[in-house]
Amino acid sequence: MTSRTGERPLRSASLVINDVSLSLAGNQILSDATAAVSRGDYVTVTGRSGSGKSTLLNLIAGNLRPDRGVVEINGRDLARRRDRLLAQRGDIGYVYQTSQLVAWMSALDNVLLGMRYQDVSSSSRLKRAEQALTHVGLARRAHHRPHELSGGERQRVSLARAVARRPSLLLADEPTGNLDGATGAEIISVIELMRLDAAIILVTHDSALAARGSRRWIVDSSRLHEVSDVQ
Repeated sequence: MTSRTGERPLRSASLVINDVSLSLAGNQILSDATAAVSRGDYVTVTGRSGSGKSTLLNLIAGNLRPDRGVVEINGRDLARRRDRLLAQRGDIGYVYQTSQLVAWMSALDNVLLGMRYQDVSSSSRLKRAEQALTHVGLARRAHHRPHELSGGERQRVSLARAVARRPSLLLADEPTGNLDGATGAEIISVIELMRLDAAIILVTHDSALAARGSRRWIVDSSRLHEVSDVQ
């Protein structure tokens, strides 16, 4: 294993992490992390529990600000409020371990909610939401509320919400962690199809799933390393 996350050319990257350090509650989470990810990359992230994998995704998503260093998405510096909001509203799709749907909204409305700040007409948003739900196999469940859906279906709605945004960067935090094997495999299949249009960064504890990526990062003792022998 070698630390080589900074070797990729930064100018063509969808995501740039440059010399980033972050501490929370007195604990050092990341130290001097540098990496670049381009559209079409499929990065899987592993590490022991509590190592900072989910924190790394929240940092990339602009939900946390580093103590030092720069995080950029499509040239937007997330330290700048306007750039951060633009990135969060248009560039980033996020699939959490739990679906985080609005309980009183239908599946369709939850997907539409994810596009509320995008500069897209109402008719285009509706079309994209319906297409996304069809893509994840939930066209016939579009008007069901979360309590009427199974756990796997709720996670598919969460994925549809991310897909409908048409992000250039898709972040997925243990998206199959609470699902049975068959449902989890279906979720991963949809995520992997997004490599055609986006970069993917997926956190997982599953070694078999981690091996599916084109690149693999490991978070260990506040350091971000890249495994050098991934095909």
